[in-house]
Amino acid sequence: MKCPVCGSEMEHGFIEALDKNKPGVFSTHSNMTWFPDSERGKIFMKHGMNLSPSGGGYRCKKCNVVYAEFDAFDPRYD
Repeated sequence: MKCPVCGSEMEHGFIEALDKNKPGVFSTHSNMTWFPDSERGKIFMKHGMNLSPSGGGYRCKKCNVVYAEFDAFDPRYD
């Protein structure tokens, strides 16, 4: 994958949600949710989509930026 910022080739890797209180311990209880920009700043955000606590990602060594890819699961969208 090419970096959308600089055009360099990106390195593929993986991302895991780790428990901050237990360094190095994978947590399936971590909640990661994607929201559209239109939900930013709202008290009750309605249009979120739950994400898997682990997934792939691409890192640009030149820009030091990571782009993540997570499986989304939400029964409202099945």
